[in-house]
Amino acid sequence: MSPRATRRTLFLGLLLLAPLPMLGVYEAFVPVARYLLLAGVCLAMRIAEGPGGVVWQVFALFMGHALVYTGLLWVAAWLGARVLAPLSPSLRGAFVVGGLALAIVWTVASTPYVTPFGPSARANLPGVLR
Repeated sequence: MSPRATRRTLFLGLLLLAPLPMLGVYEAFVPVARYLLLAGVCLAMRIAEGPGGVVWQVFALFMGHALVYTGLLWVAAWLGARVLAPLSPSLRGAFVVGGLALAIVWTVASTPYVTPFGPSARANLPGVLR
């Protein structure tokens, strides 16, 4: 796996899997994918309902947080790729794919996310993206 592919793979994995603090108001930890999902719902509501209300401000709040976290996760992926750069391409690929596979199993098999907008306080990956 090339350093560029390593960085991109780590970045996409972090966007989908990394539990990050939500909005600072709630004691919740969700992946950036959840922010993007909520922003998409707000955008759809804005289009369907037209102007007025606070939907546009909530959309901006979700997108702002998503953009900040996306930048931070890009830096984390870049650092991870730099740390793995001395390894051979096949070993680097094994570390990245194996690590992401373990992370996916962990996020699906356990409940690492805390969400205030769900049927329960804790959720796994499919539950938090519902």
